Amino acid sequence: MESVEMDIEEMFFQLRDKAEVEGAYTQSEWDGLVDELMEERIERGELGEEDDLEGLKDTLKARFEQFEESIPLM
Repeated sequence: MESVEMDIEEMFFQLRDKAEVEGAYTQSEWDGLVDELMEERIERGELGEEDDLEGLKDTLKARFEQFEESIPLM
C-alpha cells in the first residue's frame, strides 16, 4: 500500500499540472480542482471511507501557497 505522504505528493503534482493547463491561479480555482480530483479518485475506488477525505482535502487546499510560489511571473 502506498504511503499517504507519497499519495499527497502525487496528487499535488497532478493538481499543479492541471492548474497550469487550465490557468487556475486563485485559491478558489485551486480548491475547485482539489474537489474535482478527490471526487475522481473516489469514483475510481482509489479513495474511500477508510481514508481521511476531509484531511486530504484540507492538506491539498493548504498547498495552494506552494503552488502559487512556483507560478512564473507574467
